[in-house]
Amino acid sequence: ISNGVTGLPSSAFAGCLSLTTVTLPDSLTNIGIQAFYECPKLTTVFLGPNVTSIGEDAFDYCARLRGIYFAGNAPGDDTNGFSIFSADTNGATAYYFPGTTGWEPTFEGIPTAPWLPQLTDTGAHENQFGFNINWAGNESVEVEACTNLAAPVWQSVGSAMLVNGVASFSDSQWTQYPRRTYRVSYP
Repeated sequence: ISNGVTGLPSSAFAGCLSLTTVTLPDSLTNIGIQAFYECPKLTTVFLGPNVTSIGEDAFDYCARLRGIYFAGNAPGDDTNGFSIFSADTNGATAYYFPGTTGWEPTFEGIPTAPWLPQLTDTGAHENQFGFNINWAGNESVEVEACTNLAAPVWQSVGSAMLVNGVASFSDSQWTQYPRRTYRVSYP
């Protein structure tokens, strides 16, 4: 969905049988009633920072939904007493960006958790140790390393800017240490 779109109408993607992942633009402010109703293969939804309302039954009958990632504050309740999710979304979690507000232990009946950077595809490639960092798009992270977790002294080994939610990091000094542990921090 292109940037500039501010709202999804009711039933916009209802019944899309092949839809698996959705990334909604930063310009989007509201999601209509049953916008993603009965999308049985939908697993992941990324919402921009400006979503302020989500209509009733927006994600009902999305049985494989596991993660909804919110870049902004918790949206208000625009459901008129109905739910956004149905009982078949057991296993789904609402992830929120650190520093945003309004998040409770649950959101519309599903658990919430901080949306933190994830390290993937770790290992030696082309004679360097590296990994990918997955998180929110256009964010900057700092990569730190230590050699002793019993008494850690973390040292910066670089930074990375995530473009479209992904950045690659490699450590050219990795062979100088018998063991090295990495962590990613953010502002």
